[in-house]
Amino acid sequence: MPVQPIAVSLTPERRFILAGARLQADRTQLAQLAGTVGDWEALVAEATALRYDGLLARACDGLEAVPRKAREALAQRLRLGRARNVLYLDAAAEALRTLHAGGLAPVALKGVALAEALYVDTGLRQFGDLDVLLPRGDIESAERLLREIGYAVSASPHDRSWYDLNYYHLPPLQRSGGGMTIELHWGFARRPHPFRLDYDGMRERAVLAVVGGERTLVLSPEDRAIHLAVHLAWGNGFTAHAIGLVDIAETVRAGLNWELLGGLTRQQHAGQVLLPSLEMARDLLDAPVPHAMLATLEPWRGGPLARRLVPRAQARFFAQGEGFRTWLRLAWLERNDERAQLLWENLRPSAHPENDGRGSLLARLSGGARRALRPFLTR
Repeated sequence: MPVQPIAVSLTPERRFILAGARLQADRTQLAQLAGTVGDWEALVAEATALRYDGLLARACDGLEAVPRKAREALAQRLRLGRARNVLYLDAAAEALRTLHAGGLAPVALKGVALAEALYVDTGLRQFGDLDVLLPRGDIESAERLLREIGYAVSASPHDRSWYDLNYYHLPPLQRSGGGMTIELHWGFARRPHPFRLDYDGMRERAVLAVVGGERTLVLSPEDRAIHLAVHLAWGNGFTAHAIGLVDIAETVRAGLNWELLGGLTRQQHAGQVLLPSLEMARDLLDAPVPHAMLATLEPWRGGPLARRLVPRAQARFFAQGEGFRTWLRLAWLERNDERAQLLWENLRPSAHPENDGRGSLLARLSGGARRALRPFLTR
């Protein structure tokens, strides 16, 4: 089957969504694209699934070329997002204050860190959890402090030791009444992985921002770009967490030290995920990525398998499924023993099967085979 470039998946509805999924949308362009849209109900549904609905609502506000029903549906989504994020930011600020009072220096990540500092209007960037980066030695203290204000770690199929060896954060913490979850990170990527991420350096380069009224550390723009690319490409295989691509594009638009970013990327072996992420941000969201930066990262694109798989994975960006994620990880890993470890981790029995939704070994094998073949058999 020939490789399907991502352009093939760009329906008129998706082109309109992408044109509006940015902080400064071109309303003249949107008005022109509106004339090509055939299904506004599907457009609103997909924008919501992608978490682009808040941005699109603001871009379409008062735009007569967009049917009133669609504008009202998007505006309602924006109002709901603002109301929910007020509650979540309050909860995030409480958790951060607790960690600060306990003598810790958490670095807020992703949506919580960006909703106010980058997007300004907090309804434009939805999020459902608070992710914080801490030194591994502070994780136990952070968990204890959060337990004191009512949070508890979710049930998991694995023992704590499994997370220490294989993962990069604890199972989510949540209060019994629900609401926002918290993830305590000591890293960014499940092992085995090919990166050499410098978490001590990231904490040293972190800058202050405000989250729900609480001043806290967030990643520098350059470290943020690397983290977002790791999350989008390695963590999700380009086919989930679509809002992360907007985060990358808006981080680029806000300004980066490209020389510093290039140096950090080479040092941390992250070019294989940053390069395709920046290319997607440029091609889909018009992010002003310098050609020189892409040329600098080109040697990191990966081997023949990665070069074939990445465009296939990018072409499934709107599918919101697992796609080629495991295949990409196998291609990006550097050693065969790491590839074998990755496959074993997907199949090995868990310490607490009562909390494991994967089923028996036979079910894991058959399910894994289906997931591995599905992206090659569907468009």
